[in-house]
This record gives sequence, structure tokens and C-alpha cells, in this order.
Amino acid sequence: MYHASVPENSPKDVSIIQIQAQDPDATVTEPRFTFRIASGNPQNFFSINARTEKLYQVRLPERGRRQRGGAIYRIFAYDADYGSNAELTYSIVDGNDDAKFHIDPKSGLVSSPRKQFPAKTYDILTVKAVDNGRPQRWATARLHIEWIRRPTPSSASLAFEEPLYNFTVMESDKVADIVGVVSAQQQDSAPLWFDITAVGTLIIAKPLDAEQRSFYNLTVEPTYEVMVTEDTPPDTEVLQLLASDRDEHHRLTFALLGSVDPASMRLFRVDANTGHMFTTQRLDHETNTQHVLTVMVMLS
Repeated sequence: MYHASVPENSPKDVSIIQIQAQDPDATVTEPRFTFRIASGNPQNFFSINARTEKLYQVRLPERGRRQRGGAIYRIFAYDADYGSNAELTYSIVDGNDDAKFHIDPKSGLVSSPRKQFPAKTYDILTVKAVDNGRPQRWATARLHIEWIRRPTPSSASLAFEEPLYNFTVMESDKVADIVGVVSAQQQDSAPLWFDITAVGTLIIAKPLDAEQRSFYNLTVEPTYEVMVTEDTPPDTEVLQLLASDRDEHHRLTFALLGSVDPASMRLFRVDANTGHMFTTQRLDHETNTQHVLTVMVMLS
């Protein structure tokens, strides 16, 4: 028995729950089930997708008018063929009537040039993946995007629960299988947003081959986010970066390492000893609405 709840102001086509079924007599071939609502729905308030279809559900922080559009989610599909027959092409086939979203046909990365996505709204897309075989085969998946209120930026320090994570994955594991979960702790209860996939979960993006490569070293970074008005005068403190080392005798030094836009490096500076970050010039929203900086912490 499944139990689910839905807010009374939810729009049409919002996913409530996904029903799973298994056939113990199924062969190696993936079983094809058909679902229907048998009772309890006389007024047709609810519907169910009759076919088995992959469902992705993501919750993302709202995007305001001043924020630049960007990546939203990456859809994964897998083809058991080899060579050019296994090459996949992605497209959005439903839910994008106003062209708010774009999908990279090769990587499956869904993004949006649109700047504004208010909290408590939803977007529901149907994505299609087509292989390069003859005849071509295809599959669809639904992407449900829920925009939630952006948490208040926090200056509390972040720390991963483990300094080094080791995960083992078989080369036979499928694309989109979970490799492992990395988690960070914060001194307050503010939500954390990770640089690699949602909620810090690492998943397989492409088929693996142990003979070609048997080891991967990934770096995951928790991110700080702070809002700065463009009329902020130069030499204004915008953030204090905090870091810690288990060896209390080590002294830490902070330095700006790089930025997405090289021009951002000239607009900010960081105090090497305290981690305080300051503006060096007045910011111009028309020139750049967002500055993404990388800070390095070193032992000195």
C-alpha cells in the first residue's frame, strides 16, 4: 500500500507518487507493465501513466530576475549497442511550449536561458532519447522541476563528514546507477547545494570500462552564495570564508584561485589570514549578473 499527500494548490500534472511493480517470472528482457487506477477516482482528479516511464524529480532554488540562467538537470539514457549505434540524441518533446528550456542533444543537459523561476512553481518536461541504430529505437522520461524558496545565505562553515570518500563501482553497472553519496555538515540548518549533481549524489554518466581506466579521482566542492547590490562601494566586506584543520598547529592561508569570468578576479580580494572577502570596485549588474569565484585554502 502506498501513501502520498499533495498540496491543494498544486497545478495540473504534478507528480504525486511513483508506483513500482516486479514480475518474478520475468525473463532477462525488461518486463513491460501497464498501470491503471482501478477504483477511488470517480471524479477523475488523478491520472496515471499507463506505461513504465522513467521519472526524474528535482527541487531547485528559485531564480530571480537578476540571476543568469544556467544548468538545471542532466538526463541519462543508456543503449546496450556498441559503436555509432549506441550514440544517443536527446530532445524535449512536451512541456516546453514557451521555449523556456534547452537540452543539449548529445549530453542530455537541460538548461534555461530564462532568468526568472519563482518559488512554489513547477515545470514538467518530457524528454526523448533516440539511438542511432536502424531502425531507430527511442524512450521517454519525464522531468519534474519544483522551484523552492532560496535559503538565506549563511556564513557558517562547511565541512564534509569524511576528508576522503572511497567508492567501488563495477564496470557492468548501468548508466544512472548511484555510485555513492557525499555529505557536508554546516553549523546551522540551512540547506546545502552541491557542485556535482543534486543532494551530493554521484551517479554514472557514461558506460565504464575498467581496461581503459580503473580509477577516478573527483573533487567535490560545497559552495557559498551571497547577494551583493551593484551600488556597494569598493572595499566592502561581502563574506567571511571559514575553514578548519584537525591539526590545531597548522595555520591556514586563503587566496583567490580563479573565476568563471576572468574579469571577476579584478572585482574581489580575500584577506589571506582571515578569509574575509571584499569588493575592490563598484559592481555593474548590466556587465555581469553573477560572479563565480574559486578560493584556495592552504597550509602555511
